[in-house]
Amino acid sequence: LDYKSAAQPERQPQLIAQLQRYRAAVQAQVPGEAVGAAFLSGEGRLVRVPSGDTPAPALAATALAPGAQGTLF
Repeated sequence: LDYKSAAQPERQPQLIAQLQRYRAAVQAQVPGEAVGAAFLSGEGRLVRVPSGDTPAPALAATALAPGAQGTLF
């Protein structure tokens, strides 16, 4: 989970690439385990980043209710 102050980090290819590199580094440490990646936007949205080279518009964003908690794993 990577917090970004940007309202729409999913529209910035360099941020997506950065998070995909983070996920690859973690995945190398835990082979065979599922490793997810997501942004928490400045608007409070959880934006999941799929593996591979998925274009930014295809990223799934979920608005979190005020005071809501998500799960990391």
